[in-house]
Amino acid sequence: METRNNSQLHEELISIANQLIETAFTEQHLHNLAQSYVRFKFHQSINFALLTELHYSIFREQQTLKEQRELQVVMELIILAADILDDIQDKDASIYPWSEVNFEENSNIIIGLLLTAFNKITLLDCCFEVRNFMSQQIHCLLLQSINGQQRDLNNRITTETEYLEMASLKSGSLTQLACVLGAGNVSEKTLNIIKTYSNYIGIIAQIRNDVHDLLTEHQISDLHIKKITLPVLYYLCIDDDDFLPIKHYYNSEQIFMHLTDSEKDHFMKVIRQGGAIQYCHAVEKIYYRKFINCIEGLPISNIAREQLLTLKF
Repeated sequence: METRNNSQLHEELISIANQLIETAFTEQHLHNLAQSYVRFKFHQSINFALLTELHYSIFREQQTLKEQRELQVVMELIILAADILDDIQDKDASIYPWSEVNFEENSNIIIGLLLTAFNKITLLDCCFEVRNFMSQQIHCLLLQSINGQQRDLNNRITTETEYLEMASLKSGSLTQLACVLGAGNVSEKTLNIIKTYSNYIGIIAQIRNDVHDLLTEHQISDLHIKKITLPVLYYLCIDDDDFLPIKHYYNSEQIFMHLTDSEKDHFMKVIRQGGAIQYCHAVEKIYYRKFINCIEGLPISNIAREQLLTLKF
C-alpha cells in the first residue's frame, strides 16, 4: 500500500493519539516514550489507517469524521504495538526509537497501547451492536495474528503452504482488521468478501517485506538470524548445485558475519539472481488476481469498486 502525501492527516491522527495517551499513561516517562513512538510511526506510515478510512467511506451508512478519525487512530495504535513486539522478538529494532529502550518499558507501552485502543472502541459514539461487533473482531483477529507471529518465530516452515498460512495469520489478520473496523457491521456475505480480499493484501505485504529484508543490508536481518521466508524456501527446496552455499548456510552453525567478503558477495549474488525474487513476484501476482476477483463480487457502486481496485500496495 502507498501512503498519501497528507501531512495534515498525519498531524490529525497524532493529535488524537496523543490525547488518548495523556489519559492512559499517567507515568510521565512512559507517557513521553509512547508519544515519541506514535510520532515516529505515524510519520513513517499510516497505511492501515488509510485502509480503515477507505472502507469507512464505502460501507458505512452513517458517517462522522470524528468517528472515522478515532477508528483510524485505534488501528494505528494496534499496529504500533504489533510492530514494537515484532521488532523486539526478531531482534530487529536497531533503526527504531524503541531499540534504545529496555524490554520492560517497551512491554508496558505495548500493553498500554493495546488497552488504550480497546477502551476507545467501547467509548465510540455509535450503537452498542456496532461497538460490540468491532470489539469481537479486534479480539478474534489479533489472536489470529499472534498465532501467526508465533509460527514465524518458531522458524520451522518447510513448505510454501506453511509460509502462506503463517502470512495469512500474521499479516492477513491485521489487514482484515483495518478493513473491517472501517466497514463496520456489514452483512455476513459482504464481511466474508472483505476479509478474503484484505487477507490477500496482507499476504502480498508479508511477501514483499520478507523479500525487502533479505536484500537489505543492516545489522540484524532475516539473513543473519537464518529466518525461513518464502524466497529462502525457494533455494532450500530446489535441487540445484548453485544453491548449495545457501543450503549449507541455513543448515549449519555458520554465521553470516564470519563469511569472507568474497563468500558474502557470491552468496548475495545467488540470492538476487537465482530466481527466488522472480518467484515471489509471481506468487504476489497470483494473490493480486485473487484480490481483483473478490472485489468484483462486492455489492457496491462502480466508483467504490474502482477505489478498491486502484489501491496501491
